[in-house]
Amino acid sequence: MEAEVLEPVQPIPEKTRLISLNLVYDYPVFWSKYKVLRDFAQNFYDSVGMEEWNEKFHWSFENKTIAMEVDDVSFSYEWLVPIGASTKRDDGKRHAGYFGEGFKLASLNALRDYGWDVSAASSDWELKVTSSQIIVDGKPLKSLAYELGTREYSSKTSLIIRRADVSEDLVQAVMLSFYYPENILLGEKLWENISGAIYTRSSAPLPKNSFKTPEFGAAGIIFASYQNLGSIDVPFVFANHTFRKDDRDRNGLYDFDIIELIRDLIPRVDPETSLLLLEHMEDRWHDYPNGRYDLHSFNAVITMLAGKVASSKTVAEKFMKAHPNLLAAKEVRKKDIVSKNRRNQALSWKANCGVKYKLVQINFQEIGYPTLEEECEKNGGYSLVKCPDPLQAKYMQVMEDYVNTIYGASYFGFESLPECRIILNEEASWAGMATCFPLSSKSCNKLGRKLKFTMNTVAVKGKYLKKDCFATSVSIYIHELCHVFGKDKSANFSAALSEAMQLQLSNIAALLKARIAWSEVEGDAVIEEGQIPEVFGDDKESGER
Repeated sequence: MEAEVLEPVQPIPEKTRLISLNLVYDYPVFWSKYKVLRDFAQNFYDSVGMEEWNEKFHWSFENKTIAMEVDDVSFSYEWLVPIGASTKRDDGKRHAGYFGEGFKLASLNALRDYGWDVSAASSDWELKVTSSQIIVDGKPLKSLAYELGTREYSSKTSLIIRRADVSEDLVQAVMLSFYYPENILLGEKLWENISGAIYTRSSAPLPKNSFKTPEFGAAGIIFASYQNLGSIDVPFVFANHTFRKDDRDRNGLYDFDIIELIRDLIPRVDPETSLLLLEHMEDRWHDYPNGRYDLHSFNAVITMLAGKVASSKTVAEKFMKAHPNLLAAKEVRKKDIVSKNRRNQALSWKANCGVKYKLVQINFQEIGYPTLEEECEKNGGYSLVKCPDPLQAKYMQVMEDYVNTIYGASYFGFESLPECRIILNEEASWAGMATCFPLSSKSCNKLGRKLKFTMNTVAVKGKYLKKDCFATSVSIYIHELCHVFGKDKSANFSAALSEAMQLQLSNIAALLKARIAWSEVEGDAVIEEGQIPEVFGDDKESGER
């Protein structure tokens, strides 16, 4: 809305009377210039309503003078005297204000803190904000007051603020901080009913003094009870007319308030709008709460949007066509060892399957997506195990004998080494795997290395239990045993693996002996004494357990 120059209010006539408000000057309320102006403008907004705001409200800012005026609205000055009184009582309209004290407290801050000259006029009266002296218990106190005079009757109500040392951007931000359909910050209307609306964000720049929520940036705007009280990091305007935080001193909404406000709107929104919102919240598709009560998680918002999309077969098909490679993954509890192991195997399959899948919340199943575990199993990604055949058992025995010679079972916290198994699926992502269980008590191995897990089985792929795979098989086997010290990326695991390699290099004779035993399993030529055995290779296929 373009600012227009208004005629200033006529000077207050000589015949005036002083009305003390009994609002002492040191009353502990301190508002910013933005809030003072917004509360002044809010009184006009509430008197007109959003439907006629663009047509009836006019404002200008020139030479440090802010003028506000509204057509066809008049009221008695008596409403501006008592704290808590408001013309908005029981009028059936929807308002941005609530406490009935905005004009009084805004006037106090304007005069006391900023030295502004404030005057107002309506109907047949006009007033100037000033101060007076009141006596309380025999002590003189300074109080806010009005100099009240009369004027010829007018159907216009106006407010003039002189000596307003503010920027034009600040005034513009205030005037655009109210919800109305013609607000230039609003783009295309996507959905609306009596309780709220959702628009795209227009290309009009947001005034730099507009309220922004630090956690979310300012791509989108949040209107709560018709006022801009926050921002969001997606390019939409969310207006929830029934959402109210009855806190006089709060200037805006917190991030968790905004999540609640959006969540409150979603059940009323149509599937097509939900699809558009969901697509712009892609970064949150796999959000889960960090704990039982996580007020900062968008989990519930995404869940509701996915449910709305799923409620329309046409919209669901449209979404799946645009996003074909999604896999639903439920939250897995740390104590659920079986599910956690399946999840880790499925994640390893996902990382190596050749398709760029994206994980989403489990509720995306309603749209039609399979779960991560279902797709992994369908494509043979799980590392099912079996007992070794007699030949494989001989190779495994060589590995066990070598490990017992170099380390001993107690190095890994065992009385005896865990059973060996064969990974049934040669296409599985892992070359080896171990079934691990967290230790409930703190313990260390014989060298003082902290133990995190115990295990009952270690498995390797059968293709490595062959005559030319000694180095690879033994490195995989030791790698898996070292998982008693932690997961692949943990510092304790990495240190333990380095330590294990040092112990091997300090006993080359045992390494050579094991290599000879390995070669004799299938009748290979015996390695002559003094020959250098092959160097251990990396376990390139192994993943985190």
